[in-house]
Amino acid sequence: MFEIEVSATNILKAARCGRRDVLADLVNKRLDIDFPDKSDYSKSALHKAAEGGDIDAVKLLISYGADLNYRDTLFRATPLLLAASSGKLDVLELLVKRGGDVDIKDAWRRSPWHWAAVNGHTHIINWLFKYYSNLKKRQNINEQKVIEYIADEINSRDWKKRTSLHLAVQGAHEDASKVLLQYGAEVNCYDLERNTPLHIAARKGYNEIVKQLLQYKADETLTDRAGKTVMEIAEERNDIDIIRILNLARTTGLAVPQ
Repeated sequence: MFEIEVSATNILKAARCGRRDVLADLVNKRLDIDFPDKSDYSKSALHKAAEGGDIDAVKLLISYGADLNYRDTLFRATPLLLAASSGKLDVLELLVKRGGDVDIKDAWRRSPWHWAAVNGHTHIINWLFKYYSNLKKRQNINEQKVIEYIADEINSRDWKKRTSLHLAVQGAHEDASKVLLQYGAEVNCYDLERNTPLHIAARKGYNEIVKQLLQYKADETLTDRAGKTVMEIAEERNDIDIIRILNLARTTGLAVPQ
């Protein structure tokens, strides 16, 4: 029998090489297939395979009993959350299909929506929307209730009271913020620092996102913790482009593109 030192890295290597004999030997000896890598925040082999998008290794590890909801020690993230973070849709779908908890949150109360948004993974956001839509429809919930349920998911807050939209805007992910707005993200929500997504976009000079948020009725009169409006932030930065966009929105309005 081929022997290996038991470690998350070696278990992952065995899975990537299709070494069923090695994995079976671990199981037969009652060794832990979720053996944590202490040098990498106690991630299991399944964490590493999911994060790297190695779908074949993920399948093999699951078939030998890997814990789908095993948490690391950095953010208490599961393999599913890491798949969402790294944009590995095929892995995410497989983990959900095999029983991974799609409603799970990490230690910072971030959901798969947050993890996808902060990295600009629009395809993951789209998949989550379709998944929850289909799930609720199968439960014979009327369409309005489905919309409300998904909006609650999208607008869930992390420990800093940031929504997925806050994180998408912060990362300058224009496509992700657009999709979230289309799916019902609350545009005028405050985080713990009393920043709306519009405050964040203006402070960072993200012209197109400022315009996008205004098109979705962002309120530029709201003040942050320092009592500043978005216009005051733009004036302090001498950001001529954002000042122009704000003035245009005041005089003509900005319609949501159809």
